[in-house]
Amino acid sequence: MLGAETRATGRATRESLLQAAVDCIAELGCVASTTTRIAKRAGVSRGSLQHHFRSRDDLLLSVAERVFISDPAADVEALRAKPLQDRLDHLFDHVERATLNNRFAAAVRLAAALDMDSDLGKKVRSIRESARRSNRGNRELMFADIDLDREDWQAIVRTISAMMYDAAYQGETKKRHFDRADYDRRVKHQKSMLLLYLSSLQRGAN
Repeated sequence: MLGAETRATGRATRESLLQAAVDCIAELGCVASTTTRIAKRAGVSRGSLQHHFRSRDDLLLSVAERVFISDPAADVEALRAKPLQDRLDHLFDHVERATLNNRFAAAVRLAAALDMDSDLGKKVRSIRESARRSNRGNRELMFADIDLDREDWQAIVRTISAMMYDAAYQGETKKRHFDRADYDRRVKHQKSMLLLYLSSLQRGAN
């Protein structure tokens, strides 16, 4: 029992450190996010951080996996059989999770700060590209009945993400006042317009 509790505590500490690292990088940038600052934000000692992550590069690789790799994939096969409205709801939920939290800002700042020709940069780039391929593959399977090419889908996802970010942050670097009603209204409008557009491109549609 004691061993199980110890392992659970270790997992919780590692999770706290990862979240603290994501938050620090999102808010302060990669350079300013020192291991000392991250440990302090997580409420643990620097020695505890070094126990879970052998080096700062090891920590940054774990951050890259956290911010670039999506949440556990839904059952794409089951989703593709659902009505277009349900699939579109899932797409919007997925983009929202990726956009409206510190994962998005941390991903942007991490990619911008690293030398992508360095060993660390190459590993981070590999993680990012693998995640992008997975997302594209899932999206293409889920919307296989829609006559759109990959570039069009990428443009749609970017548009949804930009709309959500603008609606939530309203041009500010930090959310000072989140108007949920206005945000929901804009998302609903964007979704309804996209539903009409995609419906017209469904293969076999009348």
